[in-house]
Amino acid sequence: MPSRKELELSGIPLEPSPLDQSNRLRVAVIGVLCDATAERAHLSMHLFDQLRDICRARGGDFAEMQFASDAAAGTDAPQSKALLQRQLDEVAARHAYVIAIVGTDGAALQTGANGETGRRFPWQRTSGGGAGVVPASLLPHVLSNTATVGRLFFYMPARNGHIEPEARAAEHALRAAEEAAMLIRSSRHPLRDGIESRDELVACVRSDLEAVIDRLLPAGRTLTPLALERRAHEAFALSRTRAYVEIPEYLQRLDRFAFGISTNNGRSAEHRSGGRGLVVAGPSGCGKSALLAYWTSRLRYDRRETFIILHHVAITSSGSDHVPLLRHVMMELRERYALADAVPASGTEIERALPLWLGHVQNENLVLIIDGLDQLQPASQDLAWLPRYIPPRVTLILSATDSHALETLREREWEELHVQPLTLAQRRDLAHRYAAEFGRRHNLAQLDRISLPSTGGNPLHLRTQLEESGHGESAGELNQHIDYYLTARDLPELFERVLARLEERFGRDRLRTALTLILASRRGLSEAELAGAGGIDGAELAGIVHALNVHLMERDGLLTYYHDHMRRAVERRYLHGRGEELRQVRWRIASYFASAQDTPRRAEELPWQLSTLGAVEELRAAIANIPLALELLKNNDPYQLLHYWLLAGNRGEMARAYVDAMEQYRLSGAAPRTLVAALRTLAEFFVQAGEYDAAEEFCRSALSVQDTAGKPDWRDSLGTLDSLAALLYHTGRYTEAIEISRCALAMRETGNAATAREIARNLADLGAVYHAMQAYDEAECCLMRALTIANDTDDTILALAANNLGALRATLGHFEEAARFFEHALQLNRRLLGTEHLEVASNLVNLGFALQRTGNTATATMQYREALAIAERVLGSRHPHVALFLTNLGLLLRETGLLDEATDLLMRATEIRRETFGPDAVETAASMTRLAGALCRQERYGEALALYRQAILVQEPMLGGDHPEIIQIFKIMDEIEERAEQQ
Repeated sequence: MPSRKELELSGIPLEPSPLDQSNRLRVAVIGVLCDATAERAHLSMHLFDQLRDICRARGGDFAEMQFASDAAAGTDAPQSKALLQRQLDEVAARHAYVIAIVGTDGAALQTGANGETGRRFPWQRTSGGGAGVVPASLLPHVLSNTATVGRLFFYMPARNGHIEPEARAAEHALRAAEEAAMLIRSSRHPLRDGIESRDELVACVRSDLEAVIDRLLPAGRTLTPLALERRAHEAFALSRTRAYVEIPEYLQRLDRFAFGISTNNGRSAEHRSGGRGLVVAGPSGCGKSALLAYWTSRLRYDRRETFIILHHVAITSSGSDHVPLLRHVMMELRERYALADAVPASGTEIERALPLWLGHVQNENLVLIIDGLDQLQPASQDLAWLPRYIPPRVTLILSATDSHALETLREREWEELHVQPLTLAQRRDLAHRYAAEFGRRHNLAQLDRISLPSTGGNPLHLRTQLEESGHGESAGELNQHIDYYLTARDLPELFERVLARLEERFGRDRLRTALTLILASRRGLSEAELAGAGGIDGAELAGIVHALNVHLMERDGLLTYYHDHMRRAVERRYLHGRGEELRQVRWRIASYFASAQDTPRRAEELPWQLSTLGAVEELRAAIANIPLALELLKNNDPYQLLHYWLLAGNRGEMARAYVDAMEQYRLSGAAPRTLVAALRTLAEFFVQAGEYDAAEEFCRSALSVQDTAGKPDWRDSLGTLDSLAALLYHTGRYTEAIEISRCALAMRETGNAATAREIARNLADLGAVYHAMQAYDEAECCLMRALTIANDTDDTILALAANNLGALRATLGHFEEAARFFEHALQLNRRLLGTEHLEVASNLVNLGFALQRTGNTATATMQYREALAIAERVLGSRHPHVALFLTNLGLLLRETGLLDEATDLLMRATEIRRETFGPDAVETAASMTRLAGALCRQERYGEALALYRQAILVQEPMLGGDHPEIIQIFKIMDEIEERAEQQ
């Protein structure tokens, strides 16, 4: 555990580096006498990510800065010089560095969309988002500008040709380049001459920028990922607390809750046997973030013995996902308690481990503050990841506007602190403090006027009026501005007036394009993406972002709206509530990402936009792309990709589409190991999607690639064998599954590289296969060996082996013994994974099954209900896995005679599977037959017969007409028809 001194210092922000307040190294690429767009793209692809990693490791960050791409085409007209001057001023204001590629006059190459893309997306015919162009006539203006001293690096190609050899320069252009070189050499700026290739350009720029990084972010100041994360949240909190008006009753309420006795309407709420939870609620802009940030800063000094974790969702990497939030919490816990375990890698593992990690808080109090739950994506707002049981030493304080997240916390009966509008005295206090803090020119009478309107009860409203009205130069102009903004009827109208002012500066079309693109994006766009999709020059875009910095936020490089009031103003002013205008903006984003490289951002944005647009053909083509599909499957969640296929309306062609696409991927030159990983990932997806033939084809293809790869990685081979064995097991081909699984076991036992845990897991899986093929002695031998090995290695494998042994005992009719094994597995997993975990829910179902067979139906029903409740809390009510738990409980209730509830549960399971897998999937057909059975018992023969007919249309082609299940269904259908006729 760190020393107390280290703990006290951990919450104090580090001194800012010589970069800027955000410690961000900004770099712009421009062309001098040429268009350097291609060079900028090459640097971005091959260098900038590496520099970003270096900066982040040293407590900073790296960002590309866009420059204008149409600097008045070679004249020294006043407007051209003014534009360039604004760009250079922006360099100074944002502490940016400039990479200048010196080419030849007139060599700019304007490239745009053509063909079908050009016809459908005409805005792409113009250049946008590339490198700015400085004509020869304005080069002296650049060199003489003091803002560029020490921040401008020049790079010149060899005289025998361009970096692009095919763009051979004319003689007069070469002379212009020589003159430019002489001017640069006589200035104070460095020039690297004679660069032969783009790779050499990358090497030179790397050397120069690494020297800058070494100077501004010395290697000795290297920060851990946790320190970087903590620093970002502290910087955000500091920005929220500037000019904050202290409201004692809120601070006292938070103090009492965190360190005193908490009640809710006279009774303790949800945390009766554990810790405490409170939600700070109120409308957007009411000051929730500022309140929590200010209160946290007080705690760090007033209660230094308290362990405090502060997380603002607004700056979370990826922002809308809860996983980075939980990862940050676990990183703090790991450092505080010097835990040996690493933070899990996957989101599922993190959710499973969180309750166990919170249990380490034993001898001190932890106050965990999470600000902005409403900014999580809808799937995360069900809060299934938030433990219902809070350990006694842990206090959770969360904030949210009206949202699904707030509704969920209210259902859990959390205490609530509702932030009220500011009183007149508080508004006056805030106005005076804000004016003093930011140097506004308002006199006392003007400040009081701004404070009077009731709409000023929202701090965001008041600050916006103070900010906007302060743009007047004279006293008369200031009063006119105050009158203009005070007459706004509500917040959206106030922000419309803000937009009107910005239109005068940036132009209506440019501002409209930037803000509607942000609005239509899935979770925001980077500056480079905005420039590329909107054709907006970098300097102008940077100005827009700077002017709206209070109303926009940047999360992991993506710009989005900080509050809903500006979003609504943009909708009202620029989209007018007409869907067609929004569709055009979405098409613009889609077309930009359609031509982008295969990156996580492309996978995140392109199919989402196309699905929202209902563009079926384009969506099908996008998700059939192997790299994009692999990006979507990275988090081991197949349902998003499967959902896109259902929206594309062509799920039946999914397997063939990937077979064809994989052949193209193979021919593209993918390395064997990369190819194997892709084949295995898609094979697992096909298994989860019920496409078993395609899954087997891809598994065997992976093995074939490994066999021909020379020296394949043995772990890759074992992983593929495990996947194939599991597939054969699930499709009932037990003999082949045994053969594959035994082969993998032999490799592990003789290879001297496998761990005991891996061998135990292999044995547990092999025992399950022997069990399925009714080789019970062999199954017990494997499972007992697994149990023995797991006793010395891993409790999770011990739980698996105990569970599988319970299943074996149940098959043999020894239900009481089976129940003991299931209970053992349940207790192990509850201790290891916490009570809110899917593995625990599965253990409950198995235990319930064994208890049911012993005649203890009442307890079995309780276990099934508890399992379903856990699954719904963890996954949400419409998740495909929840259908399994609905089916289990429904079948039990059907057997006990509770037919109405049983039918409702089985109907829900069928609807979920129809939504997830489609109406023609084997999983959906299986749910239909179970539901039909319940309907038969209610004598609803017509409905049951219709379901059986739908199911048979799906199952008969797959299983064959002579399959026992098909014969049984036909027999049942005949009986139903007879009963229906008798009715």
